[in-house]
Amino acid sequence: MASASPAQVSSDQAVTIEPSGVLSSSASISEFSHGGNIISNSHHGSSDHVYLMEDSSGSDGATPNLMRSPEEVAADAERLREQLKKSLSRGREPRTDIRDIPYDPSHEQKFPPRQFFVLTHAGKPVFTNRKIDETEGDDITNLIGVMHALISVFEDDQDKIRSIIAPPVRITFTIRPPLYYVCVTPFAEPESVARIYLEHLHLLILSVLTGSQLERILTRHANYDLRRLLSGTTTMLESYLDHLPRSFAILASSLSTLRLDSGLRLRVADALVPPPNMKTRLKDILYAIVFVDDKVVTIARPKKHTVHPADMHILLATIGSPAVKGSAASWLPICLPRFNSNGLLHAYASYLQLPSNSAASASQPAEAGEAPRENEEDAALTGGTHAPAVCLVIVSASGDFEVVRQWADVATNRLRDGETLRQLLKAAQRSTYSVDELGIPGLRHFFFKSRPNVQVTSPIFNGIEAHAHDERDQVELEDEWERLFNLYRVVWDAIHAKSGQECTLKLQYVRTEAVSVMGWITKSFEIYIALSPRLPKSAAIGAANAVVSWVKREEAKLFLRDAPVF
Repeated sequence: MASASPAQVSSDQAVTIEPSGVLSSSASISEFSHGGNIISNSHHGSSDHVYLMEDSSGSDGATPNLMRSPEEVAADAERLREQLKKSLSRGREPRTDIRDIPYDPSHEQKFPPRQFFVLTHAGKPVFTNRKIDETEGDDITNLIGVMHALISVFEDDQDKIRSIIAPPVRITFTIRPPLYYVCVTPFAEPESVARIYLEHLHLLILSVLTGSQLERILTRHANYDLRRLLSGTTTMLESYLDHLPRSFAILASSLSTLRLDSGLRLRVADALVPPPNMKTRLKDILYAIVFVDDKVVTIARPKKHTVHPADMHILLATIGSPAVKGSAASWLPICLPRFNSNGLLHAYASYLQLPSNSAASASQPAEAGEAPRENEEDAALTGGTHAPAVCLVIVSASGDFEVVRQWADVATNRLRDGETLRQLLKAAQRSTYSVDELGIPGLRHFFFKSRPNVQVTSPIFNGIEAHAHDERDQVELEDEWERLFNLYRVVWDAIHAKSGQECTLKLQYVRTEAVSVMGWITKSFEIYIALSPRLPKSAAIGAANAVVSWVKREEAKLFLRDAPVF
């Protein structure tokens, strides 16, 4: 499916809806000053476009009243459905190439906030991250009604709507019956990236309501209000949606691992292996994982089970929710959709703290001094806003809480004994690195994915210009990061041909006035590097090779290899 441009819908037939509401099969898109492109999957494989133009004012120039009754909304939706059905029955328009349609790139600079909508197959709202005040309630209802009408029209013709492009935004649709997902993202963001966001939103909802539960509820009661069942998860959903555009690990379907000495990682892994006298009681255990913040330290698992990165991201979102984060012990029913989208598992999550030495320090003489200093160090490791958070998670297919808790206690004691937990916390504080450590001229940032390990690593971002972080405030740095990350998305999308390109690429190079970005993929790795735009292409290739060499030298620290099985 070829990508589309400001105002298209690809389907079997093509039509233009003019501002006056009159259907035409011959109007040119160049006649319009606004509009939106709708792209769909055609069951005949065609990629023709339907151009939509909405009238922003009444026939007399007055602003339309958005406070309408549900009956009026339903009537408008039905009229839209009938218009589109008639238009799709007409002859085809010649295809319009997106490259032939003028676009003002200045629209891309403000990065409008991403908006997400979830509705049922009956058109009932389920979730949105759009902030709604009292006066906007009916407007959202109208919007959901139009979305449902658009989806229904194409479904009636055994087709699927893919996206609407109306700069400065792109509206992307993902159909996962009995739920429909819609997101509004910046136009510069590739369609495939928006689709990844929607897929992860779908997986997160499935982690709360399994696929079989959704099917059963909405089959029996098509108009059931799912918002009641998801009411306690709104904060988790919104936090995850904020995290999605910032995570290259999610984009690349990988895990982000903590940079750690291999010997220390091995000691943490050994602590997760169940003792021989408990193995028969732990036959239903699927995974035992140690996280530090949003990075994986190690994973222990039975030989017959593998780990899907998407499930790990869902698990991280769950244990990072306000109701769980920081708690000493939580027992959570959870569905890991890539493991089994129709069944519930149970997860035991425990945020680990260093043992208290207050009693020991009180009994020690003041001149010894060692215990107070150790307590101060422990407070620095576990307190404060930037202190690393270590979480032990055990996922079980059974609901036997007591057996899982006993194993968790054994693993926790092992980590605390021998100073393993304290050393892990210290190492976590030193785990980040910058491009300065690599010493490669002109290098500003990079992402490296180890394809065999399905893991990514990257340095911290200090700005596009060398030493710019010393002079710029955090807001400016975040804007710079957003612009750079969007270039990473564009290059990643081009290399993998995820948005309808004719073929995949092995190397892609993009240069702007501020930065150049190169992506390179081989059988063993993917690398995306940001460089000074003053460097020639030959220097960019040399820098990429230098990064690859450095990663290979540091591979034992950067990636989790040979995770224990039991």
